[in-house]
Amino acid sequence: METTVTLQAPFEYDLWVIILGIVLIALSLLLFVRIIISIRKREKKSRIIPEYKPATPMEVYGARDRAISRIQRIMDDFREKRITKREGYQKLSLVIRSFVHDTTGINVEVRTLEEIKTLGMPGLNALIEEYYMPEFAEDGKADNTGLWASCNKTIGVIQAWR
Repeated sequence: METTVTLQAPFEYDLWVIILGIVLIALSLLLFVRIIISIRKREKKSRIIPEYKPATPMEVYGARDRAISRIQRIMDDFREKRITKREGYQKLSLVIRSFVHDTTGINVEVRTLEEIKTLGMPGLNALIEEYYMPEFAEDGKADNTGLWASCNKTIGVIQAWR
């Protein structure tokens, strides 16, 4: 018994379907490239170092006096056990951050350590890095640092600030 099989013509797309597919792929690639470019622009914009607004010598002198007196109050409060070491470091961080803001106009009070490092202020970088562990660690885990020494370093940085 002989059977005959008739084959169908192979499946073919119309030309307009192929063109539509190519256009959709091209649009998707274009959109992807635009998203990548906008992300990179945002990253670059966030890395821009703000301009300094230098304070006048009298403003620096006043800010210096205020900051040093606040540090001395922190040392007194710590000695009298009115604050813990952690609270002392938190207050010390606020003092140096507000001092820098007062003397430069750069709002470092809301910046992380990594953001502060991009500003190019080595004295501030070192202090904030020194404060991080005792400031954010659980109580008792930061015993290897001394609040007195940190206060004295901070006073030294403030006195040398220009």
